[in-house]
Amino acid sequence: MKIFYLHIYLMLVFLYAGLGRCVVVGVPDEYIHLSADSVIAELNRNGFWEAKIDSSRNDTIFVSPGRAAIVESVKIIVSDSCRNLNVEKLQKIFAGDTVKSEKIFSQQEDFVSLLENSGYPFASCTTAVDVYESPSEIGVFLKFIVDEGEFVRLSRIHAEVDGKTKESVIAHLMLFHPEEIYRQQYIDEGTKRLRRSGIVSVDGSPYPALDPEGKWTLVVKAKDLPSTSISGIIGYADDILSGDLEFSAKNISGTGRRASFYLYASEGDREIEFFYREPFIFKYNIAPQFYSLWEKHDSTYFSREHKLGVEFPLSFKLDGYLGFLTSRTVPGSAGASIDQSESFGLEANAKFSSLDNPILPRRGFMFKGSATAEYIHRWGDEDVEEPGSRGEFFSVDVFPVSKIISLWTKLHGWGWIVPTIPPSSDWGFLGGWNDLRGYRENQFSGCKIANASVEPRFVFQNTFHIFPFVDFGAFRDDEGWNVKFGYGAGIEYLFGAGVFSIEYGIGEGRTPSSGLLHFGIRMEM
Repeated sequence: MKIFYLHIYLMLVFLYAGLGRCVVVGVPDEYIHLSADSVIAELNRNGFWEAKIDSSRNDTIFVSPGRAAIVESVKIIVSDSCRNLNVEKLQKIFAGDTVKSEKIFSQQEDFVSLLENSGYPFASCTTAVDVYESPSEIGVFLKFIVDEGEFVRLSRIHAEVDGKTKESVIAHLMLFHPEEIYRQQYIDEGTKRLRRSGIVSVDGSPYPALDPEGKWTLVVKAKDLPSTSISGIIGYADDILSGDLEFSAKNISGTGRRASFYLYASEGDREIEFFYREPFIFKYNIAPQFYSLWEKHDSTYFSREHKLGVEFPLSFKLDGYLGFLTSRTVPGSAGASIDQSESFGLEANAKFSSLDNPILPRRGFMFKGSATAEYIHRWGDEDVEEPGSRGEFFSVDVFPVSKIISLWTKLHGWGWIVPTIPPSSDWGFLGGWNDLRGYRENQFSGCKIANASVEPRFVFQNTFHIFPFVDFGAFRDDEGWNVKFGYGAGIEYLFGAGVFSIEYGIGEGRTPSSGLLHFGIRMEM
């Protein structure tokens, strides 16, 4: 008996599977590709309300689509207060069209979206349908009834934060302005910008609500994210001991203030960096910031560089920066070939980001570019005064290939634009954890530098990445251009305040057993 029931079950399974693969006959050409179990529902959604299966024979089913439902007229009803919005300009269903439910829903969404971005967050749209029938077709009269709801002007942001982040910081990061008209698109973009700051997570979507004084506010529910990191690394490679100490904070005491300190030391080399930024001045979205770099390279030279400027938003995804910079280089005890030099000038840069996460993104694109215009004075063996310029760019493109695989590509370039090749004390460095991971930290230097990386990443729970990588690098020195290549694999883990990274790189002249192991913590891309 059990075997008999098993045979019946298998026959039904095969029959169902076979029915799904049947050839469909009798429908318009655009629906022939549909399977038997979906063709009727699809025809109904596209205006053939009388469609039915007449019969089936072997692997063929015969369908009668019936009369088509045709739009006879379209009427849009809107109140006088919204006439100036020209709702009619969004009409995309016209007389003579076949009635398609998907297109009707889309038309309703267009009307509501226009109103939501014009101060009416509670807008809605319904569709009334009148039908008459003839022997050849079903005539349909569509009436879209648009209800705008209450007009909303937002007086302020009301932030309900689980943590210390201040309401003024939330408003600044969302580029919110008091007494602005409710616009859903601006709120959505502002919320994404708030998330990209990496200092809070946002619970749901912000929504309008009346405060006790009867004024409309935008309610934002958020929770502080860990935003302070202290790390230190000691490494040993090729008989060279090196180490670094880094402190970074993105939201000091919930004020949005940023500060970072970095100390690097190896045999003969020292480097100290300091950065500080105020989030805004009074009610203005202008963020003043200061940067200082002190560097000692063996006994060859000592250098320092200082920057002072302001950052400002140009749009929800684009930020700009303008500032002053000055630098000075002094030869060390072994720097007979190094001249003293000083420079000062202006710097401008821009940053565009559509990344969904500022630390460990799943999708999006980011680009940072900067340029300087400087006056340079060198003296020693000869006295030289000349204009100069430096340029730098960095981009990362994160493309989700599947649910567990993302493809990362990174590009970086830096270089001087001057009449003559500047002295080595003004060069940039290449090699190590940030670019060429098969080589020692700052192993190469040049007056122009370029590097690229390709990383297919395996993503687990959006907090743990495993990835192989391929690195390419090039630098321009006194002898000309040099090209380097490396490869390896790494692991990155998101722990709240930042990403902890372990990467093993193999460069030229190294075997898989003699590669370099790099550790690091980063708090943003």
